[in-house]
Amino acid sequence: MIYVLLPVYNEEDVIEALLDRVQKVLEEASFEYKIVAVNDGSSDKTAEVIRSCASRMPVHLIDFERNRGVGDVFREGFKYVLDTANDKDIMVSMDADNTHDPRLIKFMVNRLDEGYEVVIASCFAPGGMLIGVPALRYVCTVACNLLYRILFPVRGIKEYTGFYRGYNVGALRQSVKRFDGRLLESNGFAVMAECLVKLRRMPLFMTEVPLILRYDHKGEKSKLKVIPTIKEHFRVIWDNVFKRHIL
Repeated sequence: MIYVLLPVYNEEDVIEALLDRVQKVLEEASFEYKIVAVNDGSSDKTAEVIRSCASRMPVHLIDFERNRGVGDVFREGFKYVLDTANDKDIMVSMDADNTHDPRLIKFMVNRLDEGYEVVIASCFAPGGMLIGVPALRYVCTVACNLLYRILFPVRGIKEYTGFYRGYNVGALRQSVKRFDGRLLESNGFAVMAECLVKLRRMPLFMTEVPLILRYDHKGEKSKLKVIPTIKEHFRVIWDNVFKRHIL
């Protein structure tokens, strides 16, 4: 079973098309799957669109009454999958704003089937690229990931901040237990970098597949606030830089 975790906030214009693309990719590959959409208190009709799609595809909606932030979205999504899935299942997390191509899921599943425990869709991997990203966002993304690579190196891993990843559920469950349920503590967009930094300490077998990130296909304006996110990344680095030993 493949669980596709989608953090969703004000995506009514693109979410149905994305769900249709995920359904098409996974059903053509004959994968058994469930989409887990976590709606972070959207002020538009995102939740209604997802409920409508649930009548024709396996979608489970976790609906927050108010906006709680990306950290809570991933904590609730991880909890649902880990409470529901078997150790041999796969969880794939991805953006819901039309910047991530669902076709990559097949490549990620193949690498997980080879024995990897975490597979990262990386715009820094050979063949990957960033398209349409604003200059400031581009510079911050490159610099931030470079800093993580220097301080928390994992051979073959160049992408630390992206949300598009595949996980072996058993390995993820073991990691959550090893960190006493505190694998994800950040509240904002640095939460996935924090996750990877901690998974490095397990350690888990990790690899990348190339991602062409299509920022020019994005629906809503980005919800990421650059300065607060940079500050949060520095908090993650400070909290973990002296804890780099293997558990």
